[in-house]
Amino acid sequence: MDEEQSYTLLSMNENDGKTIMTFQRSIETCDDKDFLITAQPIKLIYAYGTTDDIKYHGSRRGTKEVNLLNYKPRTTPPDAKYLSVKVENITLPPDITYYHCKVMKLPDLPTKHHIYR
Repeated sequence: MDEEQSYTLLSMNENDGKTIMTFQRSIETCDDKDFLITAQPIKLIYAYGTTDDIKYHGSRRGTKEVNLLNYKPRTTPPDAKYLSVKVENITLPPDITYYHCKVMKLPDLPTKHHIYR
């Protein structure tokens, strides 16, 4: 639990089932519970409910990779290529959150690629 909230809510509005929040925060807060904002993308973790009551969110959660200093929505280039991989023979435990690591041999890629899922 972060006892010191280092951001300022500038605006918040709800329309058509979407909530948009605008806030500001110093790049460096000198709070060891806050991440340093850099030019590198970071993963934001979010969760939401179906009402304004604060309670457990269930499966309504996710992550989004963003660059907070130069945000641009992610788009798929028209010449994008896809590679599908599948993890087999795994049973997911009933944990609410579970992380699984799998090392796989992929085809040689001669240039830098971004792979995510």
